[in-house]
Amino acid sequence: MAVGLICVCALVVGGVIWLRQRRQLTTPELVASLPEGPGVLLFVNTAALRDSGVLAASLGKTVNEEPEYRNFVSQTGFDYRTDLDQALAKFTDNGVYMVVNGRFDWNSIMDYVTHSGGSCHNGFCRVQGSEPGRHISFYPLRTHVLAIAVSRSESAAEAIKPVPQKRFTDPLPPEPVWLRAPMIAIRNSEKLPAGTRQFARILDPADSVLFTLGNDDSGFVAGMEVDCKNAGDAAVVKTQFEDLTAMLRKMIAQESGQANPADLSGILTGGTFERRDRHVLGRWHVPRPFFDALSAN
Repeated sequence: MAVGLICVCALVVGGVIWLRQRRQLTTPELVASLPEGPGVLLFVNTAALRDSGVLAASLGKTVNEEPEYRNFVSQTGFDYRTDLDQALAKFTDNGVYMVVNGRFDWNSIMDYVTHSGGSCHNGFCRVQGSEPGRHISFYPLRTHVLAIAVSRSESAAEAIKPVPQKRFTDPLPPEPVWLRAPMIAIRNSEKLPAGTRQFARILDPADSVLFTLGNDDSGFVAGMEVDCKNAGDAAVVKTQFEDLTAMLRKMIAQESGQANPADLSGILTGGTFERRDRHVLGRWHVPRPFFDALSAN
């Protein structure tokens, strides 16, 4: 009787553990598993982009041309275009931390690490990055979730917790792609492209900014929400965005007559803005020809 009871308990516990490992983590759970502290959050629902056809149109050719990526795919069988469902990354001063939902052949990935000069112990893997002082570490957070970090530390992925210490309760955008950044990260960035510096200067009075990419009945829509310290700062930010958009329309009218819907000129000149107390909302329609043009390049 006792032996049978022990066996039943073991089966129940084992079943619970198996189901827990198989369960997909929610986006708030993914966020909560990342290290605390300031940083830029980027979320991409690859499955949604794949279903909409945007993934193949915007990224299909670029990544496939990279020799290192082709080598990784050939040795591990993992291809983000078919095997990746969601990715959440946090960019910090200490490195980049990511949690990835997808389908992984863990044995093949570990073999790839070993053949690349790295090592794996009890499922935790380390491998040298492409540059000196750049280390990649990772481990299976769940059966279908990879925890990975790129940092100066060889064990940075240990900062990603398999069981979040506290729940993440802040509202998250429903769009398949979003980026949330504190303005201090943008102000202190030395890697901003030249064409975005004027944009960053407009945002200087803000505390944080959120960018999204989603869709509605008219197609794809890029959104922006700027959180300012007060309504006065928000009014200034809104006016500057409107002035910048009007200036861009005037420049394009003088040079070519009209904006091209297949490039950024058509998107940026169509921007609309509104203020809600200390928040500024921006909206840009992204037509399908824009993604078709990316696919053709």
